[in-house]
Amino acid sequence: MTLLWRVGQPVQRFAILKYLLFIHFNLGDGFVSTMIVFLVTIPLYTASLYGRPQKLQPNIRESCRLDLTGAYFNAYDEKERMRHLVRALKEQLMQVEGALKKYNDVYHKAKIKSQAQTYDRNVATSLDEAYGIKKSYDDQKKLLIKQISESEESHKIAIEKEKILRQSLEPLLILRRFEDRPDGGYPIESQFKSPCPPYRSLCILPQKDLDILAKIKIDGQLPESCARYLTLGRSPGPASP
Repeated sequence: MTLLWRVGQPVQRFAILKYLLFIHFNLGDGFVSTMIVFLVTIPLYTASLYGRPQKLQPNIRESCRLDLTGAYFNAYDEKERMRHLVRALKEQLMQVEGALKKYNDVYHKAKIKSQAQTYDRNVATSLDEAYGIKKSYDDQKKLLIKQISESEESHKIAIEKEKILRQSLEPLLILRRFEDRPDGGYPIESQFKSPCPPYRSLCILPQKDLDILAKIKIDGQLPESCARYLTLGRSPGPASP
């Protein structure tokens, strides 16, 4: 029956449950009928849980690894985002400075013309227009300088945060990255340094790794999945070698 449950399709499983209910109602509500249903249902439930493919079974070890890796990816992404932002702002500043230099020259030439002769409406209009454009670029330059300063500070913070998190994870996880790419590199793989035997949905970390895990902080605390994994690892029972 257990084997039938494991390999059966949902329709077949529904038929089995209908059969069990039929037994229960036809035998009455007595102790014997209740025990028959109980003793048959428990193996079926167990088979439905452990008969699932391993990738579909709850795996607290994998959940913890994904949460740690995800947190590192976020920290790395923030560092790279701020780096690109600073570079983009500096490039924009160079363009604004070039335009500002151009319109400074236009403004000074128009100002000289306005002072070298009697009032001319066209000259005055050109002077006002040149001044307005020059002021606009001057304001943009001041704003960009402020934004660059703030972004560089945020970039320093992001670099330090990524570094601290990476240093806390590297004793526990293998992080494979491309460090020699011009624009940096994303971690493309992570796994626990302590291997897990095949066909096991739960592997407890060695004690030294549990101690490392306990000290990891993501935004001030250990991820919930890792906290549960840590608690499970420190509970009485067999541990990984």
